[in-house]
This record gives sequence, structure tokens and C-alpha cells, in this order.
Amino acid sequence: HMFENSGKMVERDMLGEVRKDRYREAIPDSSEYVNYRRALEGVRKSQWDPENPRRFFPRDLLKGLRSDNDLHEQLPKALYRYYTAIGSDLDQFHGIDAFIECVPDPVNESLIVRVTLDVTKNPDKGQYRADITVLVPRDGIDPKDDEYPEFLHEYIARVRSEILTKVD
Repeated sequence: HMFENSGKMVERDMLGEVRKDRYREAIPDSSEYVNYRRALEGVRKSQWDPENPRRFFPRDLLKGLRSDNDLHEQLPKALYRYYTAIGSDLDQFHGIDAFIECVPDPVNESLIVRVTLDVTKNPDKGQYRADITVLVPRDGIDPKDDEYPEFLHEYIARVRSEILTKVD
């Protein structure tokens, strides 16, 4: 469900894309349905650099989470990672475009809090399967836009609240 490329930016530009070669190693190409857990594993294995995403939105989102006072107070040692699912079965079959993982205690990687994102330009889009729907303005979003800081702040706050709810 790629955007009609009407504006400054589309999903792929905003979120980045899975590494197709790595993804296909994990999940050989098939037009068959791929279940959530398998698709998620494929996505986790086919990233560029989850701790330092290059795209502006995930980069700024992680920066915001890492410097957030509430998170720092409650989860002082937490690590944050970003995974794009664009171009994967997670996107195609499960309506998830990206996710953020918070590892509250790096010594114990077995506890991971995952917050899933779905990016859309359609405010009336019905059934959401992701934790958070990121509503992008009609003509896209650009970090140079006046409204970008407010947009970013809203999603940092929403991801923060998901993390704190799930960690409890």
C-alpha cells in the first residue's frame, strides 16, 4: 500500500526499507502468506543499523526517546533500536511498517518491549493492526517543515507511553 507519490515524501523515504538480499536469505521469495513471528524475524535480520537509522524520522525518534526524562528515570539503562518493515511480509500481510524495540536492561536481552508503527496519509483508514498509527500530512513530512518538531514530539510521546505501558 505505497503512497501515491503526491508529496515530498513517501513511506520508503521516511522509514527506509529492509535489505532485500538479507530478507530473502531469511525468507525465500514466495507469494505465500508468512506468519507474524516469521516475518518479524526476517525483518530483524535484514536491517542496516537498528541503533543508528539513517532516515530522519527514525533517527530523530530514537534521539528523542534516548533523551526523554520520563524514560530515563524509569528505564535508565534502556537501549532503543529501530526496524523498518517496508518491503517485507510484515508490511504486506500484517500492516506494520516499522517498529521500535526497547531493551530495558541490556544485561538481560530476553525482555524486549516492541512498539509497532503504521504510517498512513489517510485519517479515515479503518482497521489498524499496529500499536501506533503515524498520520502523515497529505503532502508528506519534511524535517525542514515548521510543523515537523511538533509532529516528532507527538510521536516520541506516543511511543514513550506505549513503552511505559508495556514495561509495567
